[in-house]
Amino acid sequence: MKNKFTNDEFWEKLPSLSSFQLEENKELLNPQNRSSAIFPVYLNTEAETRIQFLSYWLQKKENNIVLRITIRNLLGNDKHQIYRVISNYKSNTILASEFFKNDPKGFCGSIEIEFFSKEKPLYTFPAVSLSFANKLSSSVVHTCIRTYNED
Repeated sequence: MKNKFTNDEFWEKLPSLSSFQLEENKELLNPQNRSSAIFPVYLNTEAETRIQFLSYWLQKKENNIVLRITIRNLLGNDKHQIYRVISNYKSNTILASEFFKNDPKGFCGSIEIEFFSKEKPLYTFPAVSLSFANKLSSSVVHTCIRTYNED
């Protein structure tokens, strides 16, 4: 049996929902209430790829957020989607290279990060960073590409 909610129930119960329940109710994620970023992923056996962000919207508006991560291959085809609730004001790190551990080394695909809220966000270009790091050095890029919302 599916665990379907009304829009208000969904956002009220959001902090206690499982990733399964989030996925079962993904039609309640309004594309107009979304901000997004997309990054290429480069794999190297000696380096890690991390996505990092601060859940600042919780400090400003006290909105709980649904995070959807879409992993795509080099051709742009979806490989996997992950849903998470962001309900605590903190720094977040996602080890992106783990999603591609069985892929060939080099550029292997992309990760799209989408943040959904009950209300339309003030900015649709989130503050997200991607870092490539090994034992000797690191390189970081701030959000540089996004997918646009339909108007």
